[in-house]
Amino acid sequence: LVTTTDSLKSLLQKNHPALAVANIGLACAIPQVELPPAPAGETFVLGYIGSLYQGQGVDWLIGHWQTIAASLPRPAHLKIAGGSPAEIEKLRSQFKDGDAGQITFVGQVRQSDLGRFLAAVDALVIPALNQGRMPHVAITKAYDYLAYQRPSLTSDLPSIVEVMRPEQEALVFSAGYAAALATQLTRLISDSAVGQRLVQSAAQRLTSLGWEARNDKYWELLRNLPAKPV
Repeated sequence: LVTTTDSLKSLLQKNHPALAVANIGLACAIPQVELPPAPAGETFVLGYIGSLYQGQGVDWLIGHWQTIAASLPRPAHLKIAGGSPAEIEKLRSQFKDGDAGQITFVGQVRQSDLGRFLAAVDALVIPALNQGRMPHVAITKAYDYLAYQRPSLTSDLPSIVEVMRPEQEALVFSAGYAAALATQLTRLISDSAVGQRLVQSAAQRLTSLGWEARNDKYWELLRNLPAKPV
């Protein structure tokens, strides 16, 4: 069997010990996006790019955003890209008083407009929750965010932190814990060197997680397959 995460590999090996399982991961399909420095305004803008379905944690993040923002050393805004109009309206219907001024949806962002979105945010977040398949399936954002030239924060799902390593490519917080995310955001806001270090490490990590590297993993796997008996 071939999987895309170490977490799923371990699960399969535990439940089916007689099977040979290999993990080749995914590849970042986006070249490194060159951007100007993050905005220097008074408000810190946290961005999210991706799907809005259950388990991605965007509904959780929206539900706790006022509490998180109130604990930060600077005013903060949440900017969300992705999702269908119906998904966006469903999330808007869950807004509390004050959310409309602190949270913005921009809908789907085309590849050609990605730089404009990223230029308007200070950092990116992956708030995925520890539920259902999320701890085991490959999270495409974990690969894509490496190319976006913005510091990242992510929940501690094993499927994510095997790609975005804690304190290297991302600041990691316990999934579903608003106070933990607020603590990491405060670190990022209070010390610009933290964000610079994360971006530099992400750029280096990107070089080992491209298509060429993934192809090499495939060929290595095929070369090492045991020969079938005649």
